[in-house]
Amino acid sequence: MAVLAELLARAARESVTLFLVAPLAVLCSYLIFNVFFHPLRKVPGPWVAAASPLWLWYHSYIGNETTSIEQLHSVYGPVVRIAPNDIDVSDGAALAPIYSEKGGFLKAPCYSNFDFDGHPTIFSALDPAHRAIRAKAVVSMFSPASIRKEGDAVLQSCVKRLVAHIKGEASTGRPVNMLNMGRCLALDAVTEYLLGKSYGGIAELEACRSNNDRARLSASEFVDTFVAVGRFFLLPNWIFHGLDRWI
Repeated sequence: MAVLAELLARAARESVTLFLVAPLAVLCSYLIFNVFFHPLRKVPGPWVAAASPLWLWYHSYIGNETTSIEQLHSVYGPVVRIAPNDIDVSDGAALAPIYSEKGGFLKAPCYSNFDFDGHPTIFSALDPAHRAIRAKAVVSMFSPASIRKEGDAVLQSCVKRLVAHIKGEASTGRPVNMLNMGRCLALDAVTEYLLGKSYGGIAELEACRSNNDRARLSASEFVDTFVAVGRFFLLPNWIFHGLDRWI
C-alpha cells in the first residue's frame, strides 16, 4: 500500500508540473514558430508584432494603429509585418491588385464581425460571389470616373459652405471645434453624393453659431459609436462576438 500511495503521490506531483509546464511550452513554441519559421518570417517588421497579434490589438484598441503602423513604415519600408498573419502595404500601386484586379484578395475573417444582424453586407461579406452580385447595383457610383465627374462638384459645394462658416467663426475671435467641422464636411459630402440630399451638418454649425450655442451635433453620438466599435475591428471573431454578447 505504501508503494501504491507513493506512486499516486508522484503521479499527482507530475500531473501538476505538466499542467503548469505544458501551456508554457505551447506558448513558447507558438512564439518561436511565428518569429523564426512562419511563412511571413522574412517580411520586415518588429519582432514583437511578428510573435503575437497582441501588439496590433493593443494599438487598435487605443485607436492609434494608423500612426503606429506609419511609424513602422518609416523604419522598415513600404511592406511591414504588423501581426503573425498580417502585413501592411504603404504603396498606392498595391490598391488595384489587392482590392479589384481579378476580384481582389479574399477578405480576412474579422470583416464578418460587421455583418448586419447576422447577414453579410457588401462590406463584410467574405464570399466574393456573394459580394459581386450585390456590388453590381452600386459599383458605378464608386468608380473613379463617376466620383471625378459628379463627386468633385459635390465636394466643392460642401467645402465652399464650410469655408464660409469658418470665415464667420473667425470674425467672432472664439476657438472653434475643427473635429466637428471635419465631421460635418464628411457627412454632407457623402450623403449628398450617395443620396442626393445633404445631411445638413454644416447648416447645423451655422445654426449653433447664430444661436451662440456650443451643443453637440446631432450626428456626434453615431460617429462616436462608429469610431468606438472600430477599436474591435481586428479582434478574432470569437472575442468580438463574446464582447458583443457581454456588452
